[in-house]
Amino acid sequence: VGGLESLKNNLNFKAHSLKLLEPGDTMRYSELKDNLIPGIEEDKRILLTVTGEIDIETVNEKSRSFDIFDLKGELQVLLEKLHIDNFKLNHYNYTEIFEYSTDFAIKNKLIARVFKFSGKCLKIFDIDKDVYGCDIFADELLKNIPAYRSYREISKYPPVLRDLSIVVDRNINVSDVEEQIFSSADKLLKKLRLYDVYKIEGEADKNS
Repeated sequence: VGGLESLKNNLNFKAHSLKLLEPGDTMRYSELKDNLIPGIEEDKRILLTVTGEIDIETVNEKSRSFDIFDLKGELQVLLEKLHIDNFKLNHYNYTEIFEYSTDFAIKNKLIARVFKFSGKCLKIFDIDKDVYGCDIFADELLKNIPAYRSYREISKYPPVLRDLSIVVDRNINVSDVEEQIFSSADKLLKKLRLYDVYKIEGEADKNS
């Protein structure tokens, strides 16, 4: 809420290209009774919100608006700098707050979420621009920073790339598919990347 209020205030002052960072504490209901406030759990979060144009129009190049991939890329750079690479991705569609979102999780614990605010949510704040956000769960993120770094010799052989198309039910998470592939493969498989998602009207989702 605070992030959208700050965004709206800046838009009212004719700042149409925004990238705002807001750290803070959040509270939620919890079954834990030994907290400072019984039944309430507090954690530290960092919210990054963006809207408007990321590039200024020049003679040779057109302007470009922010999209969810800008935030996803910045988050992945942060995780790479922190040497965190054991996360899984889960993709979700429309909720009351998010039009769609991608969760970054380690052992079923959220470390970050990248999303696009829903039109219904933005309407409450009278914002008529697309707004994207990255919510970082700072406490959980810090727990997963490795204490040391290890190095391996660079492979003598070039990588081999494969493009797989898989038809799955719309209720199956991408992370579940990736986990099944990794568990069935040997040590030669190093990395998986969701390239695209195809949806056909009236049929199950097609993820490739």
